[in-house]
Amino acid sequence: AEQVAKRAGVSTASVFRYFDSLGELQQQMAARFFETHADLFVLDDEGAGPLDRRVDALVRARVRLYDRIAPVARLGRSRAVDNEALDAELLASRRALADQVRRHFAPELSALRPAERDDLASVLAATVSIEAWEHLRDVHQRSDVQIARAWRRALRSLLAPTPR
Repeated sequence: AEQVAKRAGVSTASVFRYFDSLGELQQQMAARFFETHADLFVLDDEGAGPLDRRVDALVRARVRLYDRIAPVARLGRSRAVDNEALDAELLASRRALADQVRRHFAPELSALRPAERDDLASVLAATVSIEAWEHLRDVHQRSDVQIARAWRRALRSLLAPTPR
């Protein structure tokens, strides 16, 4: 709260005139962040084109998104541990990105039985999650180019038709 007040040029007491708690301030900041960065969450031509083009589009969009939001996302996840409203906001964002993957690969997913469809959609979303990106970048010291290459290969392999 002190840092927010300092950056805003107001007193800490003034901050709490507008927010009932630090948790509410954090949740409102997250909502505002998602509002101002909404364009980064859009997947151009969602679901359109051949599989290879859709894979490339998703990978490009996710790497671009995570490059831009990583520090704020990490901070948000750390604050969400003690803030139910913020945790709900982040969960909604994760679910929206997972739903986007489901829509983007609907032609391939629709060919599967419901349980298989749900399993694969979940694995696809987890594969291109910010947590996976951070793991590859930080633990395995992969560059964005290397992550993108690995994700393309993984997605194509996961989505390739399998003989029945």
